Amino acid sequence: PNPSNGNFTIEGNGIENAVITIFNNLGTIVRQYKSGDDVTNRLSAGVYFVEVAANGKLEMKKLIVQ
Repeated sequence: PNPSNGNFTIEGNGIENAVITIFNNLGTIVRQYKSGDDVTNRLSAGVYFVEVAANGKLEMKKLIVQ
């Protein structure tokens, strides 16, 4: 869901070998994961940008955490 309570799931086709990078609103990397990582960290309230890099493609989405 967006806005989120800090927990979210990324799903999609072809992201088995993805790198997920989360940036804050200043462009600083807050977290970085590989697909399949067991992630339990919650994000603090704020605006973030989630970048998914997989198969030579990049996609970025805005994420609002309440």
